[in-house]
Amino acid sequence: MSTNVKKGLVLLNVIFLLGLGVLAVYQHSAINHTINSLEETSIVLKETTKVLSTTQTKVKQQDENIDTLTEDNNVLQIKITEQSDSLDKVTADLKATNTKLKTTSEKLTLADKKKAEQEKEIQKLKEDLAKKKASRIASSAVPQVKAVAKTKTSSPSQGVRTASSKQKNTNSNTSGMMTFSSTAYSYGTTTASGTHVQEGRTIAVDPNVIPLGSKVRITCPDFPSINGVYTAEDTGGVVHGNIIDIYMQSYDKAIQFGRRTIYVEVL
Repeated sequence: MSTNVKKGLVLLNVIFLLGLGVLAVYQHSAINHTINSLEETSIVLKETTKVLSTTQTKVKQQDENIDTLTEDNNVLQIKITEQSDSLDKVTADLKATNTKLKTTSEKLTLADKKKAEQEKEIQKLKEDLAKKKASRIASSAVPQVKAVAKTKTSSPSQGVRTASSKQKNTNSNTSGMMTFSSTAYSYGTTTASGTHVQEGRTIAVDPNVIPLGSKVRITCPDFPSINGVYTAEDTGGVVHGNIIDIYMQSYDKAIQFGRRTIYVEVL
């Protein structure tokens, strides 16, 4: 082989080796670049993984919050239902109470009407009785007073037995007292003289017989609970002559008293 050929082969080997060197350098650079890229990608993946993990944690927390809110909402719905039921019950109770109050009010109104009607009937009866007996009482008042006065000085065998002399057998305190017819009333609050009515004190009189303001001792043998000293404070449409209307706070007591004979002493 000639020297030129050998030189050419050497030159080719050198060129080939240089090419391999250049290629190796290029490949090494490419590999380094690839490694760097992979490292950067790995870093990005790690960061992405962290972000994803954080996001998953937040999502989990939100799910838990949603579950908690759902449970709270369920509890709230139960409470609302219970309160609604309680409100319905209270409303029903109020309606029942209103119905009872209305019924009671109607009964009270009816009772007031009946009471007013009864008072009107009693007043009418008083007026009718007064009209029928006014003349007889007025005409018999003077003889009765004289008879009572006579019993103070005459012997038991001399006087006429009047209602007052008959009562002497059971209560000598009626001696010398005037005989009156008495009724009772339980209505009104203010008397004709301007005072407030009071049981045990207030009586209605005929001012022509007993002046207003007079103190009067009343004795009723068959109803002794009213015995005592009264004040002539009131008048009445049916109180004429020897009639006294005694105020009583109790309507039933006034009805029970009715009309009775009493003995009166003006103090």
